[in-house]
Amino acid sequence: MRKAPICLAILLTILLAMPASASVQRTTNITSDIVFDDTSANCFALIIGNSTSDTISATMILKRGNTLVGEWSGSGNGTLKLRGTANATAGKYTLIVNATINNIPQPAVTIYRSKTNA
Repeated sequence: MRKAPICLAILLTILLAMPASASVQRTTNITSDIVFDDTSANCFALIIGNSTSDTISATMILKRGNTLVGEWSGSGNGTLKLRGTANATAGKYTLIVNATINNIPQPAVTIYRSKTNA
């Protein structure tokens, strides 16, 4: 009979020590891609901050060789999605995403894709 109050006290201590809501750990993540269709390059970037309150600013730059083809910018909190479309012909393309999170520059993310004429 004496074990029940002790077990109940331990259980209450454990429950009270737990946070009221579950916390989800987020990590900074920057992904990007280029998808070609007949005449266009469709560019995408997704930047996810560590917290939903993180201030994010980013610029997405598309180049064909050394020639600038398109540039798009945006800002948001927590998560930022960028999308841009530019005319595209056959060639080698580079997409560069430069981002800052809470005014701290993040490493640039660069991807390379080739477009061939169908």
